[in-house]
Amino acid sequence: MSDSYSLPRVLGRALCNSFKNIARVIVRPVSTVRNLGEEPDYLAPLLLIFLVLLVYSFNVFVISLNVKYDVKGTLTSAWTHEVEPILAMLMAGRLLNLIFGWFTYFFLLFIVSRFLGSDKELYPLFTLSGLILHIFLIQLTLNAIILLALLGSAKPLYIKGLYDGSLALTAGLAYNQWTGSVPLFASIKKLVEWFSFFWGATYTFTVLKEERELSSIRALLGTVIIYPINAFIALFFATAL
Repeated sequence: MSDSYSLPRVLGRALCNSFKNIARVIVRPVSTVRNLGEEPDYLAPLLLIFLVLLVYSFNVFVISLNVKYDVKGTLTSAWTHEVEPILAMLMAGRLLNLIFGWFTYFFLLFIVSRFLGSDKELYPLFTLSGLILHIFLIQLTLNAIILLALLGSAKPLYIKGLYDGSLALTAGLAYNQWTGSVPLFASIKKLVEWFSFFWGATYTFTVLKEERELSSIRALLGTVIIYPINAFIALFFATAL
């Protein structure tokens, strides 16, 4: 009986600790990378994937609710018309994309750091490479805040036609219309994208210097090699919103 009651407590503590590590890697990246290099948190990347998918879903939800399809005079939201029928497939695709990006970054960190002279073991990188996904969490959260602020002044987008909905088409049309009505939106969105790129490069440099124990010059060189490749791969996810 005591074991059955202790298991939820153990899982609760583990989740709480992982939440704290995700927050710490954003507000105190240097010390957090150093600590996770010594005591990896294998649950944190998995929790982070769940959070990214959750915030991504919210972005899609916000966009689709403000887009209406006019089919034979009947208005229906984009959420009902094109998101709900493919939601499971959409989330599965994003999940696979995130996992692929995680493991690509994992191997890039290990191979490049070894090439540059690090003799550190492989296992801490499992956690630290997965936590690169916190950049998506930041970017999508900021994007959601911008969308919510924008929708207060932007008009709904109405699409007429008898065709199957396309989420990419809807998002593109919505962004174009909303950007036209609120030009500041495009500038803020671009600023968020550049901030995300810079933050990701900074995180890569921190991992190479603090955990892989490379010199600043070698860590910078490793960042120049690793991050553009990883950022290019990440575009397949980031451009979805």
